[in-house]
Amino acid sequence: MEKLTPNQCSSKEYFDIHHKKKNISWRQNTMQSCRGILKTLNSDMRKHKILDMGCGSGEFVKVCQEKGADNVVGVDISITGLKMAKGIGAGKLIIADQENLPFKRNIFSHVLFLTSLEYSMHENNIQKALNEARRVSEQRAFFYIETRNADFILFKFFKISRPARYANISYYRWLELFKSAGLAIDKTWKSYKPIFPLCKFSVKTFVLNIVNFLSPTRYCYSVFYLCHKK
Repeated sequence: MEKLTPNQCSSKEYFDIHHKKKNISWRQNTMQSCRGILKTLNSDMRKHKILDMGCGSGEFVKVCQEKGADNVVGVDISITGLKMAKGIGAGKLIIADQENLPFKRNIFSHVLFLTSLEYSMHENNIQKALNEARRVSEQRAFFYIETRNADFILFKFFKISRPARYANISYYRWLELFKSAGLAIDKTWKSYKPIFPLCKFSVKTFVLNIVNFLSPTRYCYSVFYLCHKK
């Protein structure tokens, strides 16, 4: 059978393949990053209703449960990803497209898109996902969003090829998209987590992570945005 490229796969096919490639080390690194995210939020998760959009293999849902959150729901389009999430004990998992959520209005106090929003590929689809997230979130709900940045310095100035499956959107364009979706931006900061797991060390990995560490926010690989619903 001919191997499909990322652009030839449907979203579901792509993520079913993508999740199967995650090894134990990758998932442990992701869990540690998720714990750092909760520390940054500096909030008692037990008091909130949390929606993890594009939860994948469930690491953030699991970490929230470790911190005592009973009302956290993970949504993903991939059955493979959700089976992996169930395997680590992440509960309340729903298979659904983030552009068409099976929830009523005004339910969640916190919505998270952790490197999942750019997989919608096109700005129209991204706006649909943001609008759906606004619909199911409470008034003044908080949005915690991490996205890759098309203006990463190595993409922009050194012509290193961008991943095929991400939306090609810059830091400043992301800001515009969030504002047009009715989100007020409270804070932005760069991600310092390794671009590739350090267990897969190579010269390329080392250079990418050093460049990312030294780059200003507008040129780093991925950016965190803390927003609230207006």
